[in-house]
Amino acid sequence: MKKYEEFDFYPLEGKPYFDNETHWISPLNFLPENLAGIPEKVIIHDCTLRDGEQTPRVSYLKTERVRIAQQLDELGVDRIEIGMPIISEDLRDAIKEVMKMNLKSEVVAFARANPEDVRLSVECGVRNIMVEHTVNPYMIKYAYKLEEDDVKKRIFDNVSAAKKAGLWTGFMGWDFSRTPLEYSRRLYQAAVDAGADSLTIVDTFAVATPQAIGYAVNKMSEWFPGIQLEFHVHNDFGMGMATAMAAVQNGATVIHTAMNSLGERTGNLATEEVATTFGILMGDRTNVNLSKLNETSRVISDITGVFPNVNKTVFGANCFGIESGVVSHYAEALRQAGFKPIAYPYLPHVVGRKEEDYFIGYLSGKLTIDFYLNRNGFEAATTEQREQVMAAVKDECFVRKTLLSEEDFVAIAKRVIK
Repeated sequence: MKKYEEFDFYPLEGKPYFDNETHWISPLNFLPENLAGIPEKVIIHDCTLRDGEQTPRVSYLKTERVRIAQQLDELGVDRIEIGMPIISEDLRDAIKEVMKMNLKSEVVAFARANPEDVRLSVECGVRNIMVEHTVNPYMIKYAYKLEEDDVKKRIFDNVSAAKKAGLWTGFMGWDFSRTPLEYSRRLYQAAVDAGADSLTIVDTFAVATPQAIGYAVNKMSEWFPGIQLEFHVHNDFGMGMATAMAAVQNGATVIHTAMNSLGERTGNLATEEVATTFGILMGDRTNVNLSKLNETSRVISDITGVFPNVNKTVFGANCFGIESGVVSHYAEALRQAGFKPIAYPYLPHVVGRKEEDYFIGYLSGKLTIDFYLNRNGFEAATTEQREQVMAAVKDECFVRKTLLSEEDFVAIAKRVIK
């Protein structure tokens, strides 16, 4: 029930930055100058099944690949990068099975700039393909033993073959960010000349700053007007979301992601981060059903054996719990005034999680102790008893080096309050 009164200079009700049932974020996000260049919808191209499988010790059985594709479709990602058909017959069978499901999400095969990769993708029945080749001249010379003209021909021939087969075709030049722009331009031009529908700018090793990516996307927009620009990034310096934001602000409309930050090394930019950033912080700008995020994360964690850290965005165990007495004090004060999203930017149900309560830990204060005592039938406890319970809780947490469960708390309370 609303009890608070709004300040005239800071209205809340009906504003995009505040909804008492879901979120309370920065009003600065919605200033016209800060929304400039942001598309109405950011397309999410999810790579969980391809780049995510390059996570060390992760591989998918046919049944697992089909289940994850189904879950990603329910989540509402725009595209599902299903894998590389060239890898195995089992993977091709999985792709064919997925294609029978008539998913709402577009299913995209991933192929090297190689005729057999393209042929097998067509054989699997996909309608979309991402053709890739490095654009780094040192990789080209020493890993592939090719010259620039050889790579141009490879790109042109294989993008042309995919287009002739009737596929929507994107070109992805990996290691773009470590390559001089003019050199990349010449190779991407070959894809454009072959009829590519989109161009993906790739920060394979996450070595470009947001400013650098913004500059590069802007230049690509100038050079290739009218062609859809996409951005693929990893997270080695923790700047994946920042570089993605810069890419979108400068003309990219598609971001490549993977659930639970799966991927090589530190992982790909997380699907959940892009979905919540553009779906909450920037308004409703993705097609993802945010309430399905947590379910999707759990399905993929169970299959891969890779689970989010406790402090991971969106899914971490610490996201919606409060231990500090100082924070719990102001959170409860605002709660009593009728506010719901107080000590976190959005409420747990927004991403499909359950409401959490205050953590019971070494830093817990009087409010947390009172909250759990009153909830568990100890309303009559005296002030002295409550202080004794708090001291006992702190001692237990210090010794065990952990948070306590509500059951642990009740056991302590029963020992203290006799």
